[in-house]
Amino acid sequence: MRITFFSTLTLVICAVGTASASFDAARFHMPRSAVASDGYSFDELAAAYEQGSHDPRLPKRAIVKRFDPNTQAVSKIGVFDAQTGASQGFLTIFGDYIRNSTTDPTLFQYVKTASPNNKIDLEVSIQGGVATKQLVVATKNTATTGLNSPNASPDTKSDLYAVAWPLRTPPGSTPTLDAIHQTWFESAVWSVASDGTLSCTWINPDGSPVPLEAFFVVGSLHLSPSIAKLIPWGGPWYDIRKVTLKLVD
Repeated sequence: MRITFFSTLTLVICAVGTASASFDAARFHMPRSAVASDGYSFDELAAAYEQGSHDPRLPKRAIVKRFDPNTQAVSKIGVFDAQTGASQGFLTIFGDYIRNSTTDPTLFQYVKTASPNNKIDLEVSIQGGVATKQLVVATKNTATTGLNSPNASPDTKSDLYAVAWPLRTPPGSTPTLDAIHQTWFESAVWSVASDGTLSCTWINPDGSPVPLEAFFVVGSLHLSPSIAKLIPWGGPWYDIRKVTLKLVD
């Protein structure tokens, strides 16, 4: 009887240990699959974002890049009243968001191009110049990703806004989903005229281009095909200014 008792007790302990190990393994793996795809946890993706490395799920989205004076230039981006042409200061980065400042301009770097038809990234050097953030156009609204496309509702409003993120898309790319922010974005959407004036073109999911105009809404940079398409931000008392963006010394 004693042998049978100890044998039974051993089997019970082994079974409990196996169940506990299985539970621990499940507890360890569940958060990874619950909050992110392809085996990466949110913490891992957020760490890659903060360190300026590429999203490990998007191997072609690497952003590590040094400044090359032979092919790139550095400039401030001036803000001008779209109607009068009066100077209103410069673009500056506040956290990730784009603000308007008269005293603290951000320096942007970009690839020199001879054609105003070429689409480029506007970049900000980070981590001592070994990586960059891009001046990205983004939206959380899935309707806006197809703005002005044949499938878009006539009532679709633009909630495209500008942010500085260490993410990039190639010229002509359709909206790409940033899983960390649950936001659709494009980066190489900028072109430079001979006088330095910047223009921006969003690419719909169907590949159709949408030329955008720049607006400062309550102090933040937003973009829309027109002021009529700009998403309402609470009423006419909100500060909305249509502006022209231009590379300046």
